[in-house]
Amino acid sequence: MEITVHLGAALINTYARCGSIKESRRVFDGIPERDLISWTAIICGYGMHRLAEDAELLFRSDGVTFMGLLMGFSHKGLVQKGQQYYRRMIQQYGFKSTLEHHSSMVDKLGRAGRLDEAEEFIGNMDVEPDASVWCGLLNACKIYGNVDIGERVIEQILRIDPGYAGRYVLMSNIYAFMRCWDGVARMRLLMKENRISKPPGWSLIEIGGQMHIFLAFDKSHPRSNEIYNFLKDLEKRMRIEHYVPEIKCVLSKLDEEHKDDMLCGHSERLAIAFGILGTGDGEVLRVIKNLRVCVDCHTATQVHKIVKQEIVGRDAKRFHHFKDGACSCGDYW
Repeated sequence: MEITVHLGAALINTYARCGSIKESRRVFDGIPERDLISWTAIICGYGMHRLAEDAELLFRSDGVTFMGLLMGFSHKGLVQKGQQYYRRMIQQYGFKSTLEHHSSMVDKLGRAGRLDEAEEFIGNMDVEPDASVWCGLLNACKIYGNVDIGERVIEQILRIDPGYAGRYVLMSNIYAFMRCWDGVARMRLLMKENRISKPPGWSLIEIGGQMHIFLAFDKSHPRSNEIYNFLKDLEKRMRIEHYVPEIKCVLSKLDEEHKDDMLCGHSERLAIAFGILGTGDGEVLRVIKNLRVCVDCHTATQVHKIVKQEIVGRDAKRFHHFKDGACSCGDYW
């Protein structure tokens, strides 16, 4: 069957959203006559997977394509290149920046640790920033443990959109990382007052044509004992590879041993462990998680080079390609 431009673009987008960017590129290469739609689809696909270098090689000039490039540069930490293309978009090509472009620039600056610049950028925007723009800065506050800016940002976010649990949880994470337990308590009280509840975390993996869903600390799976025993053995091997648990990810006052146990029960670890047990060396594992992956699980997944399998993860924010002990995001997410 001949692949038309519109069918090709749809397939490129579908494969990219399913985590198969290589299949997206295969479809793109098979389109006989490519137009702006197909070029934009593949560049945005690379941007979705934060493969900035690949996106730049295919660059064409339109507002959506610029968005794909900016996304890629943001999550690779390429601030100067991102700023360069942002200026080109406005000054050379005459495009008007959208909230999505602004959000990407804030994200870029924040991830590079330039939080003051990011806050100033928001203050100088020519349109009213929405919650997504502020959330990029709030996430950077979590990465760099900046409570002061975080408190100013969460105030703006809750003024605009107080109904989304993830923002409260993100600010709670900032407080917890800095051991500010009073702040954690305040966020929980705010959630209670506003009748906001955090959705339970789950991870999904397909093995042998069957979907398997795991909740945090889930023991309902028929192979539950095998999964937990495998995780304990794997952690011992990981520690030999210099893995150190990120116990600051546990948002409770517990001793370190109990915090280690809490981390091992996260849903993505259970799904990955089951995937490793159910597949062979060389097979790619694809895991979907409804919440953002925590720092410790991200670090632990990189150490899964021990089992010689590539892992593609999709959390609430983006795709992560774990291969040979590294992630495609370069630890920017």
